This record gives sequence, C-alpha cells and structure tokens, in this order.
Amino acid sequence: MIDLVTMKAIIFERDSDGLKSREEPIPQEYEEKAHEYRQHMIEAAAEHDVVLMEKFVHNEDPTIDEIKNAIRLATIKHGNVPVFCGSSFKKIAVQPLIDAICDYLPSPIDVPPVEGIDPDSESVTTRKTSDNENLSALAFKIMSDAYVGKLTFIRVYSGILKSGEHVHNANKKKKERIGKLVRMHANKQEIVEQIYAGDIAAVVGLKITKTGDTICDVNSHIRLESMQFPDPVVYMAI
Repeated sequence: MIDLVTMKAIIFERDSDGLKSREEPIPQEYEEKAHEYRQHMIEAAAEHDVVLMEKFVHNEDPTIDEIKNAIRLATIKHGNVPVFCGSSFKKIAVQPLIDAICDYLPSPIDVPPVEGIDPDSESVTTRKTSDNENLSALAFKIMSDAYVGKLTFIRVYSGILKSGEHVHNANKKKKERIGKLVRMHANKQEIVEQIYAGDIAAVVGLKITKTGDTICDVNSHIRLESMQFPDPVVYMAI
C-alpha cells in the first residue's frame, strides 16, 4: 500500500496476520502515479486549510504534519473523506486505519454541543462535552456476557458517570442504579470507578435501559435522539 501522506510504500509481511509491516521507498514504476495522486489529495485538503493552500499556490512542498492537519480539518468540516486500502480477511492495513482514526476524526470537543429534549417541558436543550455539565449518556448497544450477564454499552456526552450511583432513564421515566463500569478492550474487561464526557464504556446491572435510551442526572433531565432502525424484511428471535 502506498501512503500518499508520507510517500512510503507499506509492505505487509506474509503469514503475520496483518500485524507486521515495514516501510520502503515507493517502487519506481509507481512513483509518477503516486506523485500525481498526492497532488490531487493536497489540492482537495488545501481548500479547507490556509497554510496548505499557501504552499500549494506557491508550489512549495508541505510537511507531513501540515498535510495531516489539513486532512483533519477537511474531515471535521465534512469536506472530504479519507480513504484507505486494505483487506479485513487478512487484517491488512488495519493498523494504518486505526492510526488515521486518531489523526483525522473529530474528538468529542470538536463537535457542537449535543441537542436533546427536556422531557419535563418538551423544549430543546443542549449539553456541552464537559465533565462539569450535568450527566447525559446514550445506550447504543446491549450485549450478553457469559460471566457478568447483560452489558449495556453507553456513550457519555456530558458529565461524569460513577459506579454505584442512581441515574434517571429519560425514556422510561424511571430511576436505575449503575452497577459495575467496565472499559472493553476487545474481549477483555477493565473495571473502572467512573467515566467522563466523551468516554464509551459498558454498564453492568441496568435492568430497564434498552438500546436508544438516555440516562441522565436525576435532577436534570434530557432525552437524546434515539437511533431509528428500519423494519427488517425477515427477522428471527434466537
């Protein structure tokens, strides 16, 4: 795979499960084409970044950091979509993709405050991505675990969620108690005492919370937008 940002060829080693790779100079037969497409990439990213545009206009070679910063700005503004080649079958190029998620996708503080509905007044209200705000979090997935039972995956939009505290389910209009909080690392679990704004974790012990429900501070209610799932053509409960 040729990385147009670093202008290196990434060679993935056979029989390494896609985890081992090395960087080499771009093969001579691909150099001309790589430079051509690199210019296209820089031109597209420069539309969203003054520094890169200045260098592009004056035909100056930008640094790798300047290119990455411009691509990140373009991605956050929904101006461009970074594309990567790879193969999930052999896990090829998974690591560059994960690195790109860190390099280019917005952090929680790069996006506007989340909007929701105050269930008590049915008026629009917002929550900033801050630990100092009142708690708001969305349950986006339910999973059954052989050892701990039901895991409810949540994304905290504001505030701090602590193990053992009581929260309000804005959809069911009932209280729930948070059991254990676990960070999921693939198939491993790390027990934590609290999670913060922008964090994703799983909760053990929630009884009434379902996918799409909002949990929030017991004294400051908000109902976030739920996911809308299309009706399946065929379905089966197992």
